[in-house]
Amino acid sequence: MKAHPVAARAMRMGITLLVVAVAVFFMVRLSGDPIAIIAGPDADPLQIERMRERWGLDRPLYEQLFAFLSGIFQGEFGYSIVTGMPAAELFLERLPATIVLGLTSLALSIAIGLPLGIIAALRHNTALDRFVMSLSVMAFSMPNFFLGILFILLFSLHLRWLPTFGSGSLLHLILPVMTLGLSSAGAIARFARSCMLDVLNQPYMLAARARGIRPQRRTILHALPNASIPLVTILGLRLGDLVAGAIIVETVFAWPGIGRLLAESVMSRDLAVVQIIVLATATTMVLANLAVDIAYGWLDPRLRKS
Repeated sequence: MKAHPVAARAMRMGITLLVVAVAVFFMVRLSGDPIAIIAGPDADPLQIERMRERWGLDRPLYEQLFAFLSGIFQGEFGYSIVTGMPAAELFLERLPATIVLGLTSLALSIAIGLPLGIIAALRHNTALDRFVMSLSVMAFSMPNFFLGILFILLFSLHLRWLPTFGSGSLLHLILPVMTLGLSSAGAIARFARSCMLDVLNQPYMLAARARGIRPQRRTILHALPNASIPLVTILGLRLGDLVAGAIIVETVFAWPGIGRLLAESVMSRDLAVVQIIVLATATTMVLANLAVDIAYGWLDPRLRKS
């Protein structure tokens, strides 16, 4: 008996997240003993043993794994070894800052990358096309931390227009958003150009041109709707990449989001906090892929019927 598509997709999502949960459980424990790091090299062995017992790290690994997985189903993600606070509470405290940074960066990257890609495709093999593509390659190939440092040197230290780091005002948001947004804009511009070129060379576009339809009308009514289907893929991936892409940028600009929290937690081997952030990132990616599939069906009725 064939499973319903929605049920099959939900099952695949559940299996993916279960695999991620098991993988992150073992990976964070392979990175070192968190109690030894927190207690320091001069700590009393008896004190270290008591701390292991307190946090359940003295139990066999399979028991720890079972407790971790059963806790997820009950909405319990453990406690931070460093602060003693619930990991979920620490995560939720930092989440709004990352959402603001991620969504603003995504909006900037779409606003810049999409028009540039379309213009480059419409001016294919011209000086403007080569200039736009050179800029986009430079933008997405430059590491985020390097681009962020360049912006700090220019806008904060030289021009003194914007704060170097921190949060609390819109001015603090500009440099992190520019760093994340421009990098993504380069990738979106290249992908949009490729999608548009594929569509512009289709027979129906040549037929529309032969019928004398004006270029603006051909682009808006015929090319853009068809080019938007593959474009949804990269936009969905960028949406799911909000947390992963923000780790370095939030660290460079001391932005109080979950990317910076993850970097701090990895350094201190704060197991529960690392686990919940990685799981949240994986869930975001899975949901983004689901949203892409739904958008495909909405944009192309043939896919919805199939």
